[in-house]
Amino acid sequence: MRIALASAAGDALTPRLVAALRGAGAQVAWFGGGAPLRSDLHPGHWQKSWHPATARALRKLLREERIEVLHVLHWRALSRDLVHAAARERVPALLSLQDASATCLLGTRVLPEGGPCDAPAGPNPCLSCAARVEPRTPWIPPDAQFLARFMHQQDLERELRLARALLVHDAEGREHARRFLGGFEVLEVPTAQLDDALLARRMLELYAEALSAGAPDAGAAENPYATLLAEASAREWDAAAARAGS
Repeated sequence: MRIALASAAGDALTPRLVAALRGAGAQVAWFGGGAPLRSDLHPGHWQKSWHPATARALRKLLREERIEVLHVLHWRALSRDLVHAAARERVPALLSLQDASATCLLGTRVLPEGGPCDAPAGPNPCLSCAARVEPRTPWIPPDAQFLARFMHQQDLERELRLARALLVHDAEGREHARRFLGGFEVLEVPTAQLDDALLARRMLELYAEALSAGAPDAGAAENPYATLLAEASAREWDAAAARAGS
């Protein structure tokens, strides 16, 4: 089986999973694990979470390596449309929910002043909460921030719908899904409790199920004008951030 794992360098689970799967005889590519794919400022900021060039690079990898199944372990610092990008290449994908990115602009469910956040995802209080964390974006007007948050949530909900399986890997992830993702079914794969052989076996079973189900309908292609606008906006964002930091 030819598998691609997607996560930025620094994710702790991905290298273990790569080694375990290769040890079980699978062909594995790690998208995002080598040289950084993005050179723009603050790629982990929620307002920079859609990066069309990264999605294009993933699609190129899927085609050239003839990948059969994609496993997205993180969107952060990559792009929030990786499952959708795979669907456009007719590749089924699984999604690991290793943090709270699907329901929190900060990806933590921790308030800036400390303590857990129990609020449902929405413009209020999420925008004001995220605005208290560096890097702040005072140069972006409120209406643009509301639109950005709406598109952010829409894209992530599409990722959740298109994924052939939603995975959590510990009790914290299971509880987060229960409280904030009640409309989606999740599977728990407790990676810390499995040795490498059992982990590889379980994941290969899930990949085989996804492959058997096939890729979902990706829907309409991205509007090329929206892509151009996103790339232009990102350049303006970086320029404004650089001025604010000078």
